[in-house]
Amino acid sequence: MQLAPAHEEFTAYLDLECGRSRQTLTAYTSDFRQFLLCLAETGREPAVEAVDRQTIRQYVAWLRRRGLTVTSVCRRRASLRSFWRFLRDNGYTERDPFVRVSIPKRARSLPVCLSAQEAEALLCAAGRHPSVLRAFRDTAVLSVMLFTGLRRAELLALRLPDVDLTEGTLRVEHGKGDKTRLIPLGERPLSALRDWLEFRSECGHDFLFLSSDRRPLGRRALMGLLRKALLRAGIDRPGVVLHSLRHTAATLLLQGGCDLASVQRLLGHSSLTTTGLYLQVTLHDLRRAVARHPLAVPGEKVDRPPFALRIAV
Repeated sequence: MQLAPAHEEFTAYLDLECGRSRQTLTAYTSDFRQFLLCLAETGREPAVEAVDRQTIRQYVAWLRRRGLTVTSVCRRRASLRSFWRFLRDNGYTERDPFVRVSIPKRARSLPVCLSAQEAEALLCAAGRHPSVLRAFRDTAVLSVMLFTGLRRAELLALRLPDVDLTEGTLRVEHGKGDKTRLIPLGERPLSALRDWLEFRSECGHDFLFLSSDRRPLGRRALMGLLRKALLRAGIDRPGVVLHSLRHTAATLLLQGGCDLASVQRLLGHSSLTTTGLYLQVTLHDLRRAVARHPLAVPGEKVDRPPFALRIAV
């Protein structure tokens, strides 16, 4: 059986039966094309029967030679493995070529996020845009991202009916995993949205945020407005990207006393484990925690149980 028609059946299954998002389907298709390109360059037949453990190992090595990070390699391998699970479940093959195929471990690094002072400076800088219309739009965009932690795709997909100014809520339709959630808005992002909606131009669609030509705001324009606001705010740190605003929102919520379960619901995570790995603990928080240690103050009397009781315990 040839791989290409089998993968078309797989994507149809993801679309019609699993209800996966268009972004997910596009990613799976792109990953599969990379695999076919690898097979062509290594002289292997693009058939289910021709894929073995050595093929997968060559694919991993091929991706690494092309300069992909370990994280990217892991994602493409996971995509291909999901396709292979589909083939096995539907009786197209009984072999699992992924068994005992190892890849380098991903390095764990702290996510980059802005401090409260930097986030405040970013919002102020957005309001200083020479164009009044863009100042209102950029302030609303960055306020929503910094206060709610929306993903890029979720923000760009927002439409006018998703905003309830009376109730002070934001409805996220078709988030990651095709989930819908309702997010309460604080007074500051709510005020920014009111200002933007007052100046928002009439156009032939109901997307919440517009580009300069009245089309729905796109990914590049969103990245551009962040870069300009960072420049005006004087924030010049490596690694600050759109997703850093999501990290920032979550970290500031925790620092403000929000519990982990509430942060999980706001971010749209399926488990607390994901939320815990997603957030960073700042050095300032660590120092403050260490300072609360019972033995931190020299000479302070600490109540300790008798020696015999400590031995018994």
